[in-house]
Amino acid sequence: MRLKLARTRDPLEVAKLGSTEDTELNFRLRTQSELEAQGTMLGRFFIYGLISPLTVMLVLLVPHLGWWCVAAAIVYISWQLLGLLFEFLFAWQPAGRHMRATIGAVIAFVGFLSLAVPKAPTAHVFLFSLAIAFTVLLGNTIMRQVGTWMAVNMRIDWETSQTWRHYLTRIWKGPIPAECPEILTARAAVAVLTVLAFAGLISTGLPLGSPRTRVILSLLTIILPPPFLWVVWNLSGIVPVMSLQRTLGATGNAFRTWFSYGAGSPTAMFAAGVFRFPTRWCRDPAVRDLATLGIVILLSVGLPPLIPLLPSAIVIPNNADYPSGVSLLNAVGDEVSHGGGNIVISFLLVFFGPTIFIFGYTWFVFGSLLARYEMALEDHDAYLKSKTNTEWDNAVNRLVSSNDEREKRHLFLGIAIFGGYPVLLDRKLLNEHAHLTGDTGAGKTSLGIAPMITQLIAAQDCSVIVLDLKGDMALFETARLEAERSRRPFKWFTNVAERSSFAFNPFLQTHFPTMNPNQQTQTVLQALSLDYGEAYGRGFYSAMNEVVLLNYLKHFQLRSFRELHRLLSDQGSYGQIGESADWKNARHLAALVSRLASIPALNRTPEELATQPEAFDERIDVGETLRNSQVNYFYLASALEPNSATAIAKMVLYSLFTAAARRKKDQTKQVYLVVDEFQRIVSDSVEIVLQLARSMNISFIIAHQSTGQLKGSGIDVTSTVESCTAVKQIFRVSSPDEVRKVVEASGNALYHTAAWRQKIDPSSFDDDADDSFDIRTAEEGMVQVTEVAGPRLERNTVIELSADPQSSFVRFTSGSGYTQFSGYFVPITTPFHISEKNYDDRNIAEWPDPTAAAWRNPLESGVRENDDIQNGTTPRFNSNFDWESRLAGEGKQPPPLNGADQSSSNPDGEPSEP
Repeated sequence: MRLKLARTRDPLEVAKLGSTEDTELNFRLRTQSELEAQGTMLGRFFIYGLISPLTVMLVLLVPHLGWWCVAAAIVYISWQLLGLLFEFLFAWQPAGRHMRATIGAVIAFVGFLSLAVPKAPTAHVFLFSLAIAFTVLLGNTIMRQVGTWMAVNMRIDWETSQTWRHYLTRIWKGPIPAECPEILTARAAVAVLTVLAFAGLISTGLPLGSPRTRVILSLLTIILPPPFLWVVWNLSGIVPVMSLQRTLGATGNAFRTWFSYGAGSPTAMFAAGVFRFPTRWCRDPAVRDLATLGIVILLSVGLPPLIPLLPSAIVIPNNADYPSGVSLLNAVGDEVSHGGGNIVISFLLVFFGPTIFIFGYTWFVFGSLLARYEMALEDHDAYLKSKTNTEWDNAVNRLVSSNDEREKRHLFLGIAIFGGYPVLLDRKLLNEHAHLTGDTGAGKTSLGIAPMITQLIAAQDCSVIVLDLKGDMALFETARLEAERSRRPFKWFTNVAERSSFAFNPFLQTHFPTMNPNQQTQTVLQALSLDYGEAYGRGFYSAMNEVVLLNYLKHFQLRSFRELHRLLSDQGSYGQIGESADWKNARHLAALVSRLASIPALNRTPEELATQPEAFDERIDVGETLRNSQVNYFYLASALEPNSATAIAKMVLYSLFTAAARRKKDQTKQVYLVVDEFQRIVSDSVEIVLQLARSMNISFIIAHQSTGQLKGSGIDVTSTVESCTAVKQIFRVSSPDEVRKVVEASGNALYHTAAWRQKIDPSSFDDDADDSFDIRTAEEGMVQVTEVAGPRLERNTVIELSADPQSSFVRFTSGSGYTQFSGYFVPITTPFHISEKNYDDRNIAEWPDPTAAAWRNPLESGVRENDDIQNGTTPRFNSNFDWESRLAGEGKQPPPLNGADQSSSNPDGEPSEP
């Protein structure tokens, strides 16, 4: 048994993809440069030029060739029928079926032509007319494939692409679209060729000299007029006018694409989202070559009457065969003895003739139409190029609009560096959380988070909540504009003064009153990380925070942190419901609540917003994100108030978590929670949420700099993050640990090492020189090859790819849908989802103006002692607690609700140290 080793750096598992025929992303592979594609086309034409003379000689010298070809065709057809029988009986797919079918068709085709060697002058013209008809059919096939190839250019938006693809199905029928009048040229050209073919056949019966002369004149009647007619009708305006240079160039580009697309990339052509020619048999480059070769052979058979090699003495009378091979060789000998000028002309005609005819008739019929498609869709300055959408936008629109339901649920991540195909992420995997890491400035936000949330918002079937703990204005604008374009509600919250903000009050979330005081207490404590654990000392203070908060929630109907802060600042308010010592030991709770109470948008109540009812109705409610698709953005400037930003982010997190735990039947939306700078909220409580969120239809997309940030202050959530995230993406692998991680997780591949013997001149040999030992110096050109195992992505490759600012390494821990990479790291390059100018514009965009629903945060950030009473937000006693009778039975008076006990609070309302 041999080691299981990969034979390529590309980890795509084609066998696990299933059928990808209906995918509509239509990403065009770039397997060859323009120069290489040009070389491929010229190489094919050169090979056809060599085959054409051989075909002519075989037909002339081997009169019974046709019978042998027919026999081979019969054998081939029997083989195919037997294969179909096996396939029907045993569900067995014969390997290379399409290739064998094409080869057999060519054999049968040559057999037919060999048998049809003309015995009368009219037969020459008929065969040549038949060859021209097949050439037009080939041109029509090329037009359909290359036209579709141009229509799916990523710069063309979805609607335009669909429209111009539809035109290709209406070339020969239906009205001519105003946007593409060159269809008229194609129809007119076919009509002209049909008339010329009939004229050629008729002219063979006219008394115009010898039979051979009539044949030549008939063939010239078919060959010569098209170029002149094209010039005349373009100059006269009978058909839409198009430049000769433009049409010739477009035809040449079409043949270049026809011969080169998909060459050398057999695996990538089966990837999901890859463009394939719409006609199935055209997808294999070898089949396309053979189909073109068949037309070359057909045209070659029609050439002999035009060959000056046959001297005028060799006349082809009616009902006479071609001259025998001996006669032909004698004629060749005579021509050589007289200088051989005709031989050179004959060879050039036979060598270049078929390819010139194929190119020329394709140009005559489809050149103008191909030029129109190039001008509209393919040129650098194509006039139908989307003015607003980037190539990335168009790719996403195709995914969202796809009729393939599997493809529709995928996100576009980037392009595989080894393979060149699009890498698609199944949202089933994203629902199991994503983890993005990378150095500062490596592109986590611009290449990872922003493209991901844009696609999720565009899908319109989920909600997106962004916790931005660094305050990225470009990301904020990206989310806002995409929500606007997708017609999804967009609500934002910020702790920055003088900026507009929607209200987000954790105590007035629709699900909060449905929880009992114990559940409410645990929610707030976990959100504020006030549960320090059960260790000695820590457990005591955790218990004190819990006891004090629980007592307040039991006895007061709290509606904001501001109300809770006022109570925590007044020791007298607690003295009637609990032990004063407990209140003193809960000062950390008071300090955190004080910070949150100072943020106006976090504490808005209906009484405060009595004059702005829309502001309360449109407040951010996480329960609503579970019911309707919307986008909530929390712009939390950590640089200004790091502790408050972290506490708010955790409050959002736990509000969502508890709301999801109490989902109602109509709250079915998947929610994607994006956390940029995730390390700022790392805690034991967050670890629990991450473990349970997937089962509650909450998906995390977390981003931070390095794995080391997941541990610290006695907390290490590294293993939890690693085990709970199914998608891992690393940008700019720089640290040795990250490099080693990628290398080890890339799998092992098969490599080859070479050993050789070489001669050395001791007098001039320098073993310190870099090229002292070179495989090119191997004796007799022989080397010894040895197989060795090594990492699929070795260290140098990882370092080199990391230097590309748009590259990253992505790993999917399992396969799903069109995401099939067997758990290995995949190097990808991600195009920017917006241009650099758009990014700069978004980065300096103005903050949204205040509205009826989003008012401006006041500049002041402190909490005045009596502001709750002034705004009508005095905490209400819990109606289920008989406060008056209890206090009366104890002989005490209710504490004042305005913080009259000044001994426990300073003039600014901040709690004093007990």
